[in-house]
Amino acid sequence: MLGIALKKQAPVSNMKIVSKFHVGEEEMLHDKSCVYAAKADPAKFEMLYNKYYEQILAFAYQRLENKETAFDITQQVLLKAMQNLHKYEYRGLPFSAWLYRIAINELNMLFRRTSRERALNVDIATIDDMMEEMDESSPE
Repeated sequence: MLGIALKKQAPVSNMKIVSKFHVGEEEMLHDKSCVYAAKADPAKFEMLYNKYYEQILAFAYQRLENKETAFDITQQVLLKAMQNLHKYEYRGLPFSAWLYRIAINELNMLFRRTSRERALNVDIATIDDMMEEMDESSPE
């Protein structure tokens, strides 16, 4: 697996999965009913959380340098999904597609934030030293 200790989740049901990356119509309809149940009662979001937590964690961890950040991103994705579930509309795609879109957006926001931090993390003294070394080594 990922080398991350995760609690084992009981399978949601015996639904047929078409392939590792595609879900069948039956599973999409099951997810659709879970989503509508969670829209009516937020406590029912737990079914979706349990089903997709490991998938979203694996997705985030493959793109990040440390697992703690992957855990944080995963929690943020599922929190945003729960908070914005009222905006979700079934369009014939798996619910996971919506979760992965949220995950990609969260990862992109993280990458933008950290790239800005790295760009601003410049030591002026080091730049001055480098400029002096360049002046000393250049032939006159």
